Amino acid sequence: MSSAYYARLAAVAMMNHGMNRDNHHQLARWAEYAAAQRLTNRGVLITGDGRLHAETVLPPPPPPDHMGGRSALPPPNPPWQIVAATWRGPGEAPTPPRALATAWDRIRDTTGLPTAHILYHEVCTGWAGSDVEQNPSP
Repeated sequence: MSSAYYARLAAVAMMNHGMNRDNHHQLARWAEYAAAQRLTNRGVLITGDGRLHAETVLPPPPPPDHMGGRSALPPPNPPWQIVAATWRGPGEAPTPPRALATAWDRIRDTTGLPTAHILYHEVCTGWAGSDVEQNPSP
């Protein structure tokens, strides 16, 4: 069971992605683990029923290519990748260059549920508010 802090952050993230906030439990457990491990370059693919289908990782950008003593423009960030050991979707885990989009489509098409890519910073950092603020009286 996760702490109330991560439960609130996970519930808000689910709601912000158009999903039922009551299905936040697996996401909250992942958030608490990711925060403890400082996995700042990670995220998860999750469906509206609260099931985690894969963890994602954003690899660090490659070092800039210095030519003739001039600083080259920094290379663009590489695309998100699927952590193969965490893949719960159909078939093998998708690989770059379109790993995230392919995984997202496979999960959505297989489950028929809304799917979201929720990042570390959405569920591991920030102010979680209070239950009163997140569930105001009508």
